Amino acid sequence: MAVFCDSHCFFFQKSHFKMIGAARKIDGLYCLEESNDLNCNEVLQHSVINKSNISVVNAVNTSELWHHRLGHTSNSILQLLSSQYNDIIYKNCTPCDTCHFAKHKKLPFPVRISKSSHLFELLHADIWGPLHTISIDGHKYFLTLVDDFSSFTWVHLLKSKAEVKTVLPKFIHLIENQFGIKLKRLRSDNGKEFFLTDFFSSKGIFHETSCIETPQQNGIVERKHQHILNVARALLFQSSLSSVFWSYAIKHAVHLINMIYSFS
Repeated sequence: MAVFCDSHCFFFQKSHFKMIGAARKIDGLYCLEESNDLNCNEVLQHSVINKSNISVVNAVNTSELWHHRLGHTSNSILQLLSSQYNDIIYKNCTPCDTCHFAKHKKLPFPVRISKSSHLFELLHADIWGPLHTISIDGHKYFLTLVDDFSSFTWVHLLKSKAEVKTVLPKFIHLIENQFGIKLKRLRSDNGKEFFLTDFFSSKGIFHETSCIETPQQNGIVERKHQHILNVARALLFQSSLSSVFWSYAIKHAVHLINMIYSFS
C-alpha cells in the first residue's frame, strides 16, 4: 500500500501497516530514499496535511494495469493472463484514449462493384521502377497494361519513363488493327508521362486518373505488378540467374500469367 502526502510517498505492508520504504518528490517525480533512517511520523507531523491531500493506493494487479504495462494489449491476452495467474483480476477493458490515438488506421477502401463488359472498354496502365538493378539490356522500368474485362496483361520494358509517350500510342494502334476494337478509356495515376492529351482527343479516348496519394484507385494494375514480380522472382531464384536478367523474367512471368486461367 502507498500513502502520498505533500512531498513524500510512504510504502507499507498491507497486512500489519509496517513502513517498508519511502520516496521524496523531486521535480514532479518520487525518488526512492536510499536511507531507511527517514522517520515517517516526523515527516507527517511537519507536513500540513489533511484527509483531502493524502491518497492511499492499493497495489492491485488489475487487468487495466497490465493492459498499460503490456503496450495496450488486447482483452484476449489479458484474459489468458488472468487464467494463468490468479492474482491478476480480469475485467473487460474498453479501448482507452491511448488505444484510439495509437492504433487508428484508415478506413478500408471501397471494393469495386462494377466491371467492364467488353474488351478494351477500360485499360489500366502503370509503370514500375526504377528497379535497383539495371537489366542486361539497359532497362530500368516496365509499363504494365491490363484489360479490365479479360485481365489479359501486356508489359513493355523501358529505359526511361519518357518512352511511354511513344510506346502507348503504338500499343493503341496495334489493338485497333489486330482486334478491330477502339479503346474507350485509359486509367492511370497522375504521372506526366500518361498525359497524351492531343493523342487521346484525336482517338476519342477518355483518360481517367486516380486521386493524388491514392494508389488504391488504380488497384487492378497495382496488384498485377505484385503478381508479376512474385512470379519473376521465383523464376530467377529457381534458375539461379543473376538479377540483371530480371527483364526476361518479367516478360516470361507475364506470358505464364496470361496462359493460366484467372478467376477474377
